[in-house]
Amino acid sequence: MPKQYPIRWRESDLKEVERVVRNFNAKIYRLRKKADMGTFLPILKAQLPETVKVSEFVDGIGTRKQLNRELNKLKRFSRRGSEEMVISSRGSKTLKWYVEEAKEATRILNIQKAHQRKALQEKDVLSRGAKTGTKVADFTRMQTEFRPSRVNYENLSQKEWDLKRRWIDRQIDPLFQEQKKYSMRANYIKGLENMGFSPDIVEIVRNLPIDKFVEIVQTDTEGEFTFIYDPIEFEAKENALKDVWGSSAKDEFVKTLKGARYPSKFVKGVENLTEDEFMTLMSTQTNGHFDNLTDVEFYRTNKKEIIADWGVWL
Repeated sequence: MPKQYPIRWRESDLKEVERVVRNFNAKIYRLRKKADMGTFLPILKAQLPETVKVSEFVDGIGTRKQLNRELNKLKRFSRRGSEEMVISSRGSKTLKWYVEEAKEATRILNIQKAHQRKALQEKDVLSRGAKTGTKVADFTRMQTEFRPSRVNYENLSQKEWDLKRRWIDRQIDPLFQEQKKYSMRANYIKGLENMGFSPDIVEIVRNLPIDKFVEIVQTDTEGEFTFIYDPIEFEAKENALKDVWGSSAKDEFVKTLKGARYPSKFVKGVENLTEDEFMTLMSTQTNGHFDNLTDVEFYRTNKKEIIADWGVWL
């Protein structure tokens, strides 16, 4: 996906938020009052969205694109007729606004998936960190993961609709997307620990940049694992995982050393280490561990000591 930068709030932004939120809340208050007076269907009162607090709205915004999307969502509720009831063929009842917003959210979700698919499809499928000659575009699992989503309100029950609507809203929430990556890594680490794989593998996975972790899981065929009973099979899989994650960690470490302007001879020596040698050194040296794998400033500050520690082995 295109890189998005944190929003820099302007006074005009805050004024627009206040205006839009005020109009949004005012319509909700009017409809609640009409329902109490019997001029708006009481059954729809429970369907009305909650009123919005400006402070909470602002706190939930991370990028300008998200701000525009959320403001437009509130503005569309203020349109005439957005509060009309829509009934599905299976008896589900909701506001027209919710159905239209579900369609809009699905459109945005599919655009996001298309960007993610495009970013991945030209990457190489890896095996133990090495290229296989196959592109992700030819990898069926990736094609399935980014298949467009669809919402057909007409065919949903009330329960299905409520779950679907909330699911779509979460999928386009940038915070939820980030949380999903970290949950994926937490579950992966839990699996490694439960299986009894090497603590070094766990430490690498825990300390790799989160987007790098996701990329490796998506592209390396040896990155997945299931419960293994046979000791020989377990050892073979552990060696495969060491290659997968050791290769990724070494790549990140080399990038960090280059950023800290280490001598090219030293960097070349690290590049020539096997994954197993690299993991052994990283976990036993006095200076330099998996938890500062990408810390350029640390390696710049401690350059002399680290070169002395590692130089013996390179």
